[in-house]
Formats: sequence, structure tokens, C-alpha cells
Amino acid sequence: GEDDTNNNNMQEEEHILRRRVMALQATLPAGGGIILESDTSVTACEKLIKFAAAGNMQAIYMIAMILCYCHENISEGLALLRHAAASSTHLPSIYALALILRDSRQVESDYYLNVAATLGYAPAWQEKLTAAEMRAQFGDLDADHLVRYLDPPGLNRLLGRHYLECQRVRKCQTSHCWNPLCGRWAYKALRVESARQQQQQNRGRTTVELIARLNELAAANPNDDNIQADISRAIHHIFEPANAHDMRDNHSLAVRGCSPHQSCQERRVFSIESLLVEIPEKTATTTIPTAEELSPLEKLRQVLHNKPRLTGHGLKVSRMKMCSSCRRAKYCSKLCQVYDWRSGRHKMECQFL
Repeated sequence: GEDDTNNNNMQEEEHILRRRVMALQATLPAGGGIILESDTSVTACEKLIKFAAAGNMQAIYMIAMILCYCHENISEGLALLRHAAASSTHLPSIYALALILRDSRQVESDYYLNVAATLGYAPAWQEKLTAAEMRAQFGDLDADHLVRYLDPPGLNRLLGRHYLECQRVRKCQTSHCWNPLCGRWAYKALRVESARQQQQQNRGRTTVELIARLNELAAANPNDDNIQADISRAIHHIFEPANAHDMRDNHSLAVRGCSPHQSCQERRVFSIESLLVEIPEKTATTTIPTAEELSPLEKLRQVLHNKPRLTGHGLKVSRMKMCSSCRRAKYCSKLCQVYDWRSGRHKMECQFL
């Protein structure tokens, strides 16, 4: 009885998932981007890496999303997102950090959400304001306006294909974003030890005042690039110690490059460091360059060299948010939820779920 019911529910979820991912494949344009339908997560990174090495922050952002959602290399993905966020105030990277860290690093997530909102990024305000407050501040943002904030079609198609085809991920109690124009997914529950959660919360409370002071300093010196860079590095050092020790209990798995979500089976975690090795260095100089004099490639290598070497239970993409009406549709962000409703998709189907 109960087992049959559970099996039927799982089959229904599988059917809905396939329908929605197929809808994603059908509705997004097939051409016109760097990432093609024939690309895998690895070949996509191989295409993007030359642009990232030249300092293109959108390429760095796309590689980071692939690392987080296709390879669960959250440590490297977050390092790249922080780099893009600090180097050029790349708004999609700042917003993505707020979403990915929402469950596991709430203080850092709130910081990045506030930064994106301060810079006028509408999706960040959606996470902070009620619908009425959002309407009063930004007016009625229709689906045609909101779609501009979604990830590039090629990236979304790649993430959607990976989720549909990767049995390992789908067997780990995961949910896919209900918005057919989004390819992101997340675990249904975070397996974080309660004692470690409490430790992280205590640490978060002690850093709030310091972060507030840094934000005040940044606001007082908006045009001083040196001060802004110093503040970004200071914030990085505030948050990074918590991230660097997430997986003490799983050190042996990390050394072998295995995911904590499954038995090891000698599976290596993909890293773009191997791709950067193939890019030649510029002619060596006799002087040691300062941080400002480093080339985009050298900065990227430095970011990856300084990333946390261990990824752990506290570093996972955050859970989905559920539609309060049907309690079936799940979304990675308020942006996706509002877009799916205002496009008419979920507004039509919600009453039948």
C-alpha cells in the first residue's frame, strides 16, 4: 500500500520533470550562443576558458555556474563568482552568490543580496520586498522585462540537459526549478550537522557589525577603486575561514576528488585549473607585479590557487522555494517564481496541481 503510493508519486514527479525540462529545450532558441546543443559541461568550459582568461566576467560567471550545477564543485564555483563580484561588480555573480549561499552561509548571502540591491538589481529587491513594495518601487515588471535577468539560453539548456541525463544527481533527492527557462536544481534537504550550524550562526553574529562598518566605508568612497578593492579582499577574508573547514570529517574523500553525496568509486571532481595550464604565460618579468598589475589570466590562477581546498556538507546549492498555493512548483529564486507566474505558465497550471 504505502510503498506503491510512494512509487506512484516518484513516477509522477519523474514524468513532470521530463515534461518541464523538455519544455525548456523546446522554448529556448537553439543557436546564437557560445554553448551549443552538442556541448557537454566540459566542452562548454573549454570554449569559455579563453574568454575567462582574457578577463570576461560573463564567461567566468558561466563557468562558475557549470561548476556548481554540473560538477558540484561548489568551492571553485564560489571562488570564481566572488572574483567576478569583486573585480567588476558583475551583478549576476553577486546575485548568484546570494542565492547559492542562502542556506549554508546566511550572513554572506545577506551581504551579497544587499550589495546587489544597493546597485539597483531588481531580482535582488524581489527577494527583499513584498509584491506591493516591489510594485511601488519598480512598477509592474512583466515577463518580457524579467526574462532579461535570466541566465543565457545556452547555459540554461546545458544545465537542464545535465540534470535530466545525470542519474547520480537525480537519485539524491533533488528538485529542478519549475521555471522552464531556468536550468538550476538543488537538494531537497541540507545535511549539515546541528552543532556546526550553531557554530556558523555564532560566527555570523560576530561578523555582522564588522561587515556593516565595511559597507559604510564603501558607501563613503564609491569612486575610490583602491578602497573598494581593499574592502572586497577584507570581506573575502571574513567569510573564507568558515568555508575552508567545511569537510574535516571527509578529508580523504576530498583528497581523492570524490563527491560527499555518493560512494567514491574514484570519481574525480572536474576543475578548470587543468584548462588554465594549457594557456601560455606571458613573457616573464624580473619584478614581482602588484595585484593591480596582474593580468586577467594571472588573477584567475591566483583566485583558483587561493580557493578553499575542501568542499563539504555546508557548501551546497540552496534549496528551492515552494509555491504556497499548489505546494508542488519549486523555484530557485523569486525571479523565476514571478516570471513563471507572469508569463502565464504557472498561473494556468497551479489550480490543477
